[in-house]
Amino acid sequence: MVSQISGTEVNRGEVRDKTDAGMVKINDNGVVFAAGDYGVRLSKDLCWTIRELTCNGKSLMRDCPGAFNGTVLITWAEEEKKDTWVGTGHGYEVVESVKLFADGKEQVIKDGEVYHGNEFRFIKSSDLRVLKLEATTIINDSGISERHRYTVTKMQPHISELYLFMHSFDVNMTKWLVKTSDDKLLSGDFTGNSKEPFRGNIQWVSLYNPVGKIGVVYVLTPTLDKTLHFFWDRVHDRKLYFRGPFENIRKMKKDDSFEYTVKLVGFESQEDAWKEKAATIALSHGKVQ
Repeated sequence: MVSQISGTEVNRGEVRDKTDAGMVKINDNGVVFAAGDYGVRLSKDLCWTIRELTCNGKSLMRDCPGAFNGTVLITWAEEEKKDTWVGTGHGYEVVESVKLFADGKEQVIKDGEVYHGNEFRFIKSSDLRVLKLEATTIINDSGISERHRYTVTKMQPHISELYLFMHSFDVNMTKWLVKTSDDKLLSGDFTGNSKEPFRGNIQWVSLYNPVGKIGVVYVLTPTLDKTLHFFWDRVHDRKLYFRGPFENIRKMKKDDSFEYTVKLVGFESQEDAWKEKAATIALSHGKVQ
């Protein structure tokens, strides 16, 4: 069965991007959701995280090497007898359960399936060695919400770095815009030079593809005023990292919990108006539910 997912032709076992005729196979036991203008592919083999995201048939996130999305942290790995990265794509994350609700009704999750509906709620519970993660992804016509609730599993957990959210955006996103916590608007261009064009505190960010005239707005709730988030301008994608306050978490007690949410909203705009449109969208989604 072939279905239309926001302009991307999807067949069982494969996804064909019509814009460049490239073939991306669902060889990781993934599933695809279509809701409103959005198409989302989750990867089972990469801990049920987003591998592709489209809006109106245009790519916001494209599968590519190292495009790991989700949560990752540095803590002790007994297997290696050293501190190492733990989490999506880096190993050591154990997915304990997943649930899917389509339009409010629980559904059986079938590998390679394409789901159509007005709203999907995908809930993953996993173990990250020193933290338990309940990750809820909500997909509907208003955008993509990702709510991460963390529970500490050890007294004063050993953590030396924590990325609450990582997202690898399409390489054709060549422009960026940041609203900092002190209300400054900063902008620039991506060039694929493997550097960090921005590192600092953030209220919201936006990326834009001037050729496809497509962009995405990304809002974090609550805002972490003193935390330095950053872009990594890679050759094959534009990666955004939201860092968590791991210094505070290291002081927590067992069973303490904390929670953060991001909202991703795609939009279309002419190049001379994209910044204004991004700011308007960010303002309307400033309080993520």
